[in-house]
Amino acid sequence: MKVFRITTILMVVLLVASCATTTTRTHPTLSDQLHHVNSVVVVPPRVEIEYVTLTGENERMPDQEGVIRSQLLTIAERELRAHGYEVVPFDFDKALTEDDELAYLVTQVREGFDNAKEDMSLGKQISVEKASTLAISVGEAANIIAARTGADAILVMRYSGFDKSDGYVAKDVGTSLLVGILTMGQVIPLSATSGAFTECALIDGMTGEILWADV
Repeated sequence: MKVFRITTILMVVLLVASCATTTTRTHPTLSDQLHHVNSVVVVPPRVEIEYVTLTGENERMPDQEGVIRSQLLTIAERELRAHGYEVVPFDFDKALTEDDELAYLVTQVREGFDNAKEDMSLGKQISVEKASTLAISVGEAANIIAARTGADAILVMRYSGFDKSDGYVAKDVGTSLLVGILTMGQVIPLSATSGAFTECALIDGMTGEILWADV
């Protein structure tokens, strides 16, 4: 039986440990749900990185955003394939500029996930027992996207970061996460001059329910 797991040296990390609480959220019937998930389509990650200035006139960092977006896609697709899933090739960038309906559906899925995060208390430590009892749907837009792309499930990601220095955001965050992995999450020494987080969720293309999510 396949078990979904996606890892990234940037921010998407599923820590396997015998602890009483967790930030991971799983569907109550995850194992059964995964039986019909053989293929996954990866929606382009939302990436927002700001350069924080003393004047308060913060600026977006498009070059860094492009690098992070590309790396997240590469890592997600690699890990999905490594765990036995078919990654459905779909040119979202082209489709979103040519198909207003699809662009609207993607926006709905993203907003549906944003709304679900509050119900799931995503990012907060809760009991392992409670974390595996959440059955929340992002809406029927996920069904339509899955049908349009021919995928069984949808992977969505969001990366938000800031940088107060001339350094490269991914370098500091990546180094911190490596330390976090080696210490099983006990130490994550993020730099005081930069920070970031990534949200990730696997959505069932048939039901629209979130199968797995973490920050």
